[in-house]
Amino acid sequence: MQFLRTIPATLPEARKWYVGQMAAFFAYLTSRPKGSPEGGAVFPKQVMLEAFYRTFFTLTTEEVGGEGGLANPKAQEDGPHSSTSLENQGSWVDLLKSHARTKSGAHLNEALQVSDREYQTLLPLLLLSNCSRALFVTPSDSPASSSAVSSPEHDAQGDSSQIILSKIWSTLWVALTDEVCIRFLEEDRTIVHLLLGVMCHYPATDLFRELQIKMASSNTRDQHFLSRVLTFCICHYSNSFLTWLTSRRGSLEKEKFPTGGSNGISQARDLKDDIMGEEQLVYNDMKACIGAVNHLDCIMQTLILPWVMKQTVEPQEISNSSSEYSVSQRLYFSAMDAWGLLTLANLLDKELVGKAWSTCAVYTYDPLNKLADWYRHETQRIDHEKVEASALPSHDAAVKEECIQLKRYMTMICIQIHSNALEYLYTSHNNSRALLLNWFACYLRPLIELANAVCASPKSGATYRYVEAFECARLLCKAAIIAAKYFRNASYPNKKSGVTEPRFQKPVSTSLGGDLGPVVNSQASEGAFAGFLEQLPLADREALPNFALGCVRFKRSLEIQSIGVRLLSLLISEAPEVLAATRSDGDNNLLVTTALALREFAFIHPDKQTRELAELALNTFSSWETL
Repeated sequence: MQFLRTIPATLPEARKWYVGQMAAFFAYLTSRPKGSPEGGAVFPKQVMLEAFYRTFFTLTTEEVGGEGGLANPKAQEDGPHSSTSLENQGSWVDLLKSHARTKSGAHLNEALQVSDREYQTLLPLLLLSNCSRALFVTPSDSPASSSAVSSPEHDAQGDSSQIILSKIWSTLWVALTDEVCIRFLEEDRTIVHLLLGVMCHYPATDLFRELQIKMASSNTRDQHFLSRVLTFCICHYSNSFLTWLTSRRGSLEKEKFPTGGSNGISQARDLKDDIMGEEQLVYNDMKACIGAVNHLDCIMQTLILPWVMKQTVEPQEISNSSSEYSVSQRLYFSAMDAWGLLTLANLLDKELVGKAWSTCAVYTYDPLNKLADWYRHETQRIDHEKVEASALPSHDAAVKEECIQLKRYMTMICIQIHSNALEYLYTSHNNSRALLLNWFACYLRPLIELANAVCASPKSGATYRYVEAFECARLLCKAAIIAAKYFRNASYPNKKSGVTEPRFQKPVSTSLGGDLGPVVNSQASEGAFAGFLEQLPLADREALPNFALGCVRFKRSLEIQSIGVRLLSLLISEAPEVLAATRSDGDNNLLVTTALALREFAFIHPDKQTRELAELALNTFSSWETL
């Protein structure tokens, strides 16, 4: 830290490089050792943690900034293992408060001092976030347990490194729940993300328990912030679980452990223990997430859904600078991320995550079926009464209100969750093959059925302009584009190689929206996307191109037609075999029917991009000599 202060604030790259080197070295020295110290030697981990704690978590009055400094200067001399409570020590929390006052302009220091304080606030979080998770877990009690931290038994006789980590957790927890710190953390994404990332290094069970206890006694604004903390933690642990499911499962059998002599055997055993221990941590954390799903559902019912139902347009389109609105909007998007990751996790693991599926389905699957049933019922009622949609009796206000609520629930909750989940698949580096296959197998038919029900309803066209059908079509197009790009860039095992994908089953009761642009690439790896679609059941495989053609032919909505042309162009470019094998309109080949439909679009459609896509698709047909 002293050397860092000598680097001028005008050289940010030099500071960044030095901090990176420091973080890597700190993580190396604090990695969990194997065995016991020989001859009374002290492990580097213990020495580094003691120095780290003294440097950043027992601060002098001058370092804190003069206000809220050390109430008991003797705490510096006693060291981190003294019985002096955290409340009587100069803490990192005090520095955070001082930094918050500086940034708010309460007392403005010169640029170098402000930068110094920023680094002293951020640096301990950067160092801790780079450490192995094994450092934060004890063989018996969790260091995150508040009862363990305040217990008088935690003194110098115990494992000093675990005592330090327990005190660090308590300090970070105070920062996360203090009202002054909350106001500051709400506005500083960098610090709050680093802080939560470090907190998620500790076992999830204690973190969720303490969060739920604190939220029960907090005011409304703090509840919003703590609810965002809970959703962040669920996202963090769910992401780790998904990464493990897609890349680590079965690795113990495939891992090549070092061999040769007793040292080689010991090293192999340690490496395997590390892998198994890491996987057990990930599994236990996800188990704690499943236990917190009911609390996430409570947040949805009490804080998010009332806010969503008050909105008249999409949240992205609202320009509102009010603090209350911003707080609710941030919580809304955080919750959508959490539900999206939980939904993806359920697609791969029914044994653990499936226990929470009945709750997830309320937001991700059931809205699709409920809204489709509502539109079918209204269509049947209109046909039965033999009246036009515009001539329906005006006293049907309850039915209209029910439709509005279902529509808002579907577009702002269900579609947003699926859109966020697909964005995760698009940006993550995980092996997404099984996730994509399961997502299509689970949601392709419900989305198509809802779109068909909306388009068949005269009430939808007269009042709502087929918004839900457009959202369903756009979501399916987005998923198809992501799958095509993924399988174009990844080697895909085909049937000739003797490797086949496992069969995937739909959940008993199950749902998951940004456009990525059209995908028409004649240089794509041949048959990759087609091979992916062939893993789906025949009915689902034929449903996608037929749905695309149906969108193209739906002349009452130019937006839906544009999505249909985009989806057809993708299938023509990436999976012509699927189109050729699909039948439509009796005995007509879908390729011929598609070509006839696209001819019209290439010349008279009002949207320029749609015309260009149709023309490009027709040129592809010409190259196949099928026209």
